[in-house]
Amino acid sequence: MTSQIRSSTRVVPITREEFHGRFGAPDLGGALCGYTREADTAAVLTLLCHARPARILEVGTALGHMTANLTRWSSEDAKVFTIDLVRGMPRAAAGAAEQLDEVPTLAERGRFADHFGTVQKAFFITADSLGYDFGRLAPLDFAFVDGGHDFAHALADSRKSYDALAPCGWLVWHDFGSPVPWVEVRQAVEAIGFAEPVIHIEGTEVAFLQKQAPAGATGSAAVHDGPVRVAWDGDVRGLHSLGLVNRAIASELLARGLDLALADDGPPPAGDEGTDTPLDPGLAERLGREPSGGPAQVHVMHRWPPGSNFEPRARRVLMQPWEYGSLPRAWLPLLAAADEVWSYSRSVRDAYLRAGMPHGRVHVIPLGVDPEAFRPGVEPLPLPPGPRFRFLFVGGTIFRKGIDVLLDAFPRAFGPDDGVGLVIKDMGVGTFYRGQTAGDQVAALRERGYPVEYLTRDLAGPELAGLYAACDCLVHPFRGEGFALPVAEAMACGLPVIATAASPVTDYADDATAYLIPARPCEFSENRVGEFETIARPWLHEPDRDALVDLLRRVAADPQAARRKGAAASERIRGRFTWSHTAEAVERRLRALASLEPRTGRRFEPRMNTDKHRWGEGFRDGGTGGGWHVGRAGGPGAAPGGRQAGGVSGSPDPVLVSYPCESVSIRGSKSPGPIRGAAKAQVSLTMIVRDEEENLPRCLGSVAGLFDEVVVVDTGSRDRTAEIARGVGARVFDFVWVDDFAAARNAALARARGDYAFWLDADDVVEPEERAKLERLLVSLPADESEQAAYVVRCACDPEPDGRGGNTVVDHIRLFPAREGVRWTYAVHEQILPSLRRAGVPVRWSDVTVRHTGYSDPALRGRKLERDARILEAELAERPGDPFVLFNLGSIAVERQAWPRALELLQRSLSGSAPSDSITRKLFALIARCRQMLGDLPRAIAACDEGLSFFPDDSELLFRKAVAHRGSGDPAAAEASWRRILGLRRPEEFASVDQGIFGHLTRRNLAALAEERGDLAGAMEHWRAVLAECPGDAEAMGRVGGLVEAAGP
Repeated sequence: MTSQIRSSTRVVPITREEFHGRFGAPDLGGALCGYTREADTAAVLTLLCHARPARILEVGTALGHMTANLTRWSSEDAKVFTIDLVRGMPRAAAGAAEQLDEVPTLAERGRFADHFGTVQKAFFITADSLGYDFGRLAPLDFAFVDGGHDFAHALADSRKSYDALAPCGWLVWHDFGSPVPWVEVRQAVEAIGFAEPVIHIEGTEVAFLQKQAPAGATGSAAVHDGPVRVAWDGDVRGLHSLGLVNRAIASELLARGLDLALADDGPPPAGDEGTDTPLDPGLAERLGREPSGGPAQVHVMHRWPPGSNFEPRARRVLMQPWEYGSLPRAWLPLLAAADEVWSYSRSVRDAYLRAGMPHGRVHVIPLGVDPEAFRPGVEPLPLPPGPRFRFLFVGGTIFRKGIDVLLDAFPRAFGPDDGVGLVIKDMGVGTFYRGQTAGDQVAALRERGYPVEYLTRDLAGPELAGLYAACDCLVHPFRGEGFALPVAEAMACGLPVIATAASPVTDYADDATAYLIPARPCEFSENRVGEFETIARPWLHEPDRDALVDLLRRVAADPQAARRKGAAASERIRGRFTWSHTAEAVERRLRALASLEPRTGRRFEPRMNTDKHRWGEGFRDGGTGGGWHVGRAGGPGAAPGGRQAGGVSGSPDPVLVSYPCESVSIRGSKSPGPIRGAAKAQVSLTMIVRDEEENLPRCLGSVAGLFDEVVVVDTGSRDRTAEIARGVGARVFDFVWVDDFAAARNAALARARGDYAFWLDADDVVEPEERAKLERLLVSLPADESEQAAYVVRCACDPEPDGRGGNTVVDHIRLFPAREGVRWTYAVHEQILPSLRRAGVPVRWSDVTVRHTGYSDPALRGRKLERDARILEAELAERPGDPFVLFNLGSIAVERQAWPRALELLQRSLSGSAPSDSITRKLFALIARCRQMLGDLPRAIAACDEGLSFFPDDSELLFRKAVAHRGSGDPAAAEASWRRILGLRRPEEFASVDQGIFGHLTRRNLAALAEERGDLAGAMEHWRAVLAECPGDAEAMGRVGGLVEAAGP
């Protein structure tokens, strides 16, 4: 479609109040402004949130502030194309001389683009927009024009953006009506003469239009602007979570002016009296009535079990949580008939995607909290006096919610007289979880003398908030949840939270706001959950009980640090996850559906088994009820011969479980076709490079033919790097360097088409013997996502020319499933492990070693340290108190021998780290080293002892302790530590140590001690062992010669 020319464009003013009344006021906390004023930024992002576009164009990248915003506030599968030139490039037209200062250099362009960690959505185009064909990007859903502000650029950018828009797409301008003389955006827009009116938001320099659809067509971007008539079908009286959600959303929608009708389920069945809550009069008035404006345009089904009686002409929405990974097969007819499915979380969304629902029909609608009820500072609920510290569990005490995990971990972490208590607020004991709860197990713990309070009565919102306020930390070691509302409510109150590191909690909590328990997904023994046959093997996440014990102790030992984490959690939940935010997302989808033509046809009534009661999930007969198993043979109700992990009922067998997928595609949309059409798992080699023409041929040659494709992201080479990569068949992409290694690696990962990704640096080499091992590993990889894992590959670093660095070997996760949600984090020393853990991908050690051949001269190394420190300081400002950032800054200070600064940074990192964190071992060793270099040997030894209490066989801590003992005049203690090392071998744990510590480095020290006490034979034994390990070693040969001479004839 070409631009429709009128004599001039009609510009219609609208107040900001009218604008937000029509398009809402989304939470835009933390949005970047850059060259755009705050009000203008808010207007652009409000339109973005309203439109929910899939394909977005930004004209004018500049420093990347708006690029970051567009990727942050767009949908997960959106693509953001951003175009700009860089300083020094030839321009298609002169443009305004005054704007030349805004043209970024190559180094500056997009430097803030990954501010929110979402740059993988962005595609950078380096060109003058005046000469670029926007049609190559069509169809677009949203175009933001903020490039050249001279008349020629503004005119061309506006015309081409409009032409590339899909029907009902949005065109947005910045600097519209600017008083600056050379800014001619409004003049260009008016000269075009668009058929649609251009809306100018008063008090801003933002204007927009929505492109008309062709006659008789309806576009997916169209939005219904009038009152939406909605039938909301679900229990609004019940005290269970579905009832709470229905009441909260319905109240918010009524406040927003929607025409709402509520289903009336009538009074509770006999025996369940008292299980309902009094209704607000506004909700009660809508019970059992049709929408006042006519038949419902949208029918939302949100009940258990899912209903099937949709209104015949209404658009159909199924809002149905499911915690078990694979959906019931009986639901497939219902999915086929639904226009959309709404899920509370990404994990629930993924279950529907695996069942075959298209991405465009499944939307995440996060739940929320009432910020007035759940807030810091509420009056605590009175509890009996006693413990100095109270942990709290809120929820039905059923297997799925992990109560058995807590009841196992708590007495392992504390004794009855340690002053630490446990409060358990059970739910549904006499109603929806009747006969399934763990009351007997709780009573047994109390009988052992533990201070446990067991509450079963129903608590209203304010009382529940008071219960959170009366306790010190919520513990929720769930196996499966739809949203885990108690976790969000506790966080909103500022209560520290310990919860399973899995979705849904990881949708709204991270290490900065919660203590996360590592967990692994565990399959059931058959395609069944209770009475429901599932499409594939269902699964739950099994929390790490040992890690939970550690976290319980850690939180109780340092309540101040826990409270700081709770304060950060409160700010996040109350700022981004309230019922108002939920209703905003719901209303956006309702309006989009109401804009579609009504359905034609009869009422949908599939034949489904819709028993009115949830299947057993509790502890009847010592199991979980329902007759299902976890794992292939282990877990509750295990078949004869099936082994229980740790002897605890309800624990999946760690040997027999397999590991299901967390997503169905690489980037949140349909994956590209197979690379070679083979049935085996396909693996993409991903690399980021810059000026590597010397190293790249050797690196790629060492792995030639091993991978299904090679993806190379070039961050600004000025040599033949890209040409060399293309010459061996690699797919090469340009990426503007933005001071962020994770962003660059994510750019490569986003373009990978394999089932797995493997990464190398250009100065890595796979030697022939290791290549054979790697080939065997790649051939063995399962194509079935349910069996996939990530693999550690060790990296042996060449010593530098002067011998420094020794034989350092580092553990890296080099091979991992390429899935949605698995992305690199951290700008320096980027990490893939956190996202793998969140996705529930298990990690295994391989026998493969990669050789790293690069080394740096001191001057170059100094410049790299300056760069890394600068990036890390900026990242620390964005992630205050982040243990990993502090660890890296501390490591740089150690290398610079800035011992006091290093010690301060490393101790701050340790205070925020858990024993299960991959950096914790090294933190203790570096802190001990700092203490030693500062002359404080007793505290160096104490740091080693503290670390060894968690990691008793850590070779580096034992070595560091031996050095400190020797320095403090205790050679016997030093020898004992060094001798322990000789009985160890490198463990399957993340580490970065010189392999010589297990042999010649330790023996050199033992030989020296032997000589000092006159044991020449013992010294000779050690030095000869050093020579056997390091033939020709000058020091060893000299000492052996000296000892032979000293021994005499």
